Amino acid sequence: MTNWAQPGQRIIGIWFTICADFVEALTRQVKNMNRRKKIKQLLQAHAKKASAKLAPQKPKYISKADRAKLAVEADQNLLNDSSADTQ
Repeated sequence: MTNWAQPGQRIIGIWFTICADFVEALTRQVKNMNRRKKIKQLLQAHAKKASAKLAPQKPKYISKADRAKLAVEADQNLLNDSSADTQ
């Protein structure tokens, strides 16, 4: 029985060694892929920010209430200017 058990144990030991080496190689590949992915994401983010700086800037948002105030002020200015012209 010991003769049969030893070769089986060797095969199992070799099998685990092969599996462990394979898993280690896959883990190394995944780590490299993750590193490449992170670097790619960083470069894409930098490129996106650079292109955003070069893009034309849209005007600042003015709320509806502020637009109404500006319209009223413009109307008052027009009325004041027209009344000054008539006098």
